[in-house]
Amino acid sequence: MLRFESSSAGDQREQIEVAREARFRPQDRIELSEPAVMDGQYELQEPPQPGQRLWWRVRAIDKRGRGGPWSSPE
Repeated sequence: MLRFESSSAGDQREQIEVAREARFRPQDRIELSEPAVMDGQYELQEPPQPGQRLWWRVRAIDKRGRGGPWSSPE
């Protein structure tokens, strides 16, 4: 479970990207969520392997479907 401080208000949607590297190149991507109301938490579709290091970031999606800036990688 990924937990983050949600900056969304009410029905604001967010998007999560999870990758093997902090550069978030397409070939390193493990998961890119659909925009959704997440309430500060997100469950990975597949749990990481033991000892596997993953990086993730989150961004807000406005009502028109435009993505804001990504957070710093965690």
